[in-house]
Amino acid sequence: MKRLFEKLSLAAAIAPRQATKIEARADRLIAREADIERMTDEGFSPHEIVLDQAEAALDALPRALATLTNSDPLARSGASLNGSSPASDELAKHRGAGLLAETTETQAHD
Repeated sequence: MKRLFEKLSLAAAIAPRQATKIEARADRLIAREADIERMTDEGFSPHEIVLDQAEAALDALPRALATLTNSDPLARSGASLNGSSPASDELAKHRGAGLLAETTETQAHD
C-alpha cells in the first residue's frame, strides 16, 4: 500500500509541474508581444496608405449615394424632359450667331 501511495503522489505532482512549464512558455510569448507588434507595424506601414484610401472611399460612399437618391437628376443638370437645358439653349444661341459653327463641325469630324 505504501508503494501505491508513493506512485500516486508522484503522479499527482506531474500536473502542477507541467502547468508551471506551460505557464512559463506562455509568459515568454507574452513578453515578445511588443517586439512582434513593432515588427508587424514596420512591415505593414506601406500598406496603411492603401487601407486609408479605401476607408475614405467607403466613408464617402453613403454621402454620394444620398446625393444621387435625394435629388432629381434632370433638375440638378438643368435639363427638362424635352431635352432642353441651359447649356443646349446657350449653344443654340451661339450657333445662330455663327460663333460655334466651326467648332461644332470640327468636333463632329473627331
